[in-house]
Amino acid sequence: MLRHQDRFSAIVSHSGTLAPVESAYSGTLWGGNKQLRAENSPRAYLPTIPITTPLGVYLDAGASDRESIRAGREAERLFRARSVPVTFNVVKGEGHTFAAWRENLALSLPWVSEWFKAHAPPADQ
Repeated sequence: MLRHQDRFSAIVSHSGTLAPVESAYSGTLWGGNKQLRAENSPRAYLPTIPITTPLGVYLDAGASDRESIRAGREAERLFRARSVPVTFNVVKGEGHTFAAWRENLALSLPWVSEWFKAHAPPADQ
């Protein structure tokens, strides 16, 4: 999204991170190429990428998902340092599961709907 601000103005992340996670599930996404990995890691470019349009960020994590809470707090800090508004919800009774992310759509979709209404482009665009 950050590299396509001409098309997108909002970020929604459920238990997200600021860098690609390589694991047994994802495999080696970048073939060991550290430069390519950094180029696709918001942690690396968020501090300096130009913010050219109104941008809003919604983040959430389950209360028992410590790693996602840590990553969410890091993202919140980096976005706020760039004067980007952030909503971050830590959801009680949830962990790092597909069921939690599905449930959390009830939080993120109203947020993004309100963001789009408040930041709609003029009718002539």
